[in-house]
Amino acid sequence: MKERSVFPNINAPSEGRHRTETFRWIMESLKRDPTIGKKLADLGAGPCLFAQIACEYGFEPTAVDGRIARVPENLGSVTFIQSNVMDFNQSTFDVSVILGLLYHLTLEDQIKLMGKVPKTAVLVLDTQVHHSSLVQHDASAARGFDTGNVVKKKNYEGVIFPEGDNPMASIENPTSWWHTPNSLRTLLREAGFVEAITVGEPYVSKYGGREWIVARKAGTFSTI
Repeated sequence: MKERSVFPNINAPSEGRHRTETFRWIMESLKRDPTIGKKLADLGAGPCLFAQIACEYGFEPTAVDGRIARVPENLGSVTFIQSNVMDFNQSTFDVSVILGLLYHLTLEDQIKLMGKVPKTAVLVLDTQVHHSSLVQHDASAARGFDTGNVVKKKNYEGVIFPEGDNPMASIENPTSWWHTPNSLRTLLREAGFVEAITVGEPYVSKYGGREWIVARKAGTFSTI
């Protein structure tokens, strides 16, 4: 898998603003690539904020989530489908957006989900990654999250995160898997991705590091 990094000039005052500004930069870049279609699936969409932003850049988003509690009444041009993301058929979409979802799944479900991204589609991924130097120890300890226990499984390594009972937790699994940086690239490579671009430096959320990655299983990016 070909890997590289790009560093857009984003200087946001908060984690939330950093995420939205990075997503806007990615959407602007993708809309200028003539090889990328406009049908976009936002998996684990929650309040559908990113799906609504995608509309501003000419994409046609379908927001998918197993819960409806955070879905706003006015979705504008966004189509919403209530579904477990593991059951949703991505095959007709040009862009698969997976933001703040992957790390709420088990390793087995992550492997399945990455395998379901169409060969012709672009993946936009924002996820927690276990950077040992970026761990937020107080918040992690309060959650009962043992960030020092790195587990190896198959070709992967990561830490086990205890899911809670809240609108952002996994619906079915009590624990989830957070990859180390190398393990996350292994996940993409074994799912068939041929190019992965890391967008910006890792940034810090409540428990530790997160990363933005744009990847595809065929072709090459012309505008990133």
